Amino acid sequence: MAANLFNKVINQSGNGRVNQAYGRYRKTTAGAPLPSAEEQGAAFAQQFGITDQGATGLAALRAVTARQLIDNPAIATFAGGSIIDGKLVPDEPENIYDRGQFTKVPIMLGTNSADLGFAKPAATKDEAYAVFGAGNLAAARAAFDPDDTATVNQVRSQIAAVITMH
Repeated sequence: MAANLFNKVINQSGNGRVNQAYGRYRKTTAGAPLPSAEEQGAAFAQQFGITDQGATGLAALRAVTARQLIDNPAIATFAGGSIIDGKLVPDEPENIYDRGQFTKVPIMLGTNSADLGFAKPAATKDEAYAVFGAGNLAAARAAFDPDDTATVNQVRSQIAAVITMH
């Protein structure tokens, strides 16, 4: 559906990651690890007392101010990327890329030095490096902590940012 809508792309701070479903399916999907995007949207609206899922509810959501979001850090706003709706996004973006079923245009990819990530628990740096496989521990050490001065949490955060965003 997006064919010929653009001729260049800038993708900042990651996207198209597989196996990171944060409500990425529009409708409830059997076996999905988390609620669907619609369920997340309804839960978001309910935090403001909005239960109507029609035009009245939409108008009420549009009336929510940025100040209301800023003043209540408990309000969940993160959806986690593309929402697989079966039309515009028919499958996991990485699967679409693998099949070559995307518009081929020039792309500039970018990330930030302090980009976020979702770190796996690890008690030691070597445990954190294990995500790269036993044969790659030395390379991971050299890449993420060449001077052996970082803390376990710093290494975990760096690895998470690389996997999630970079």
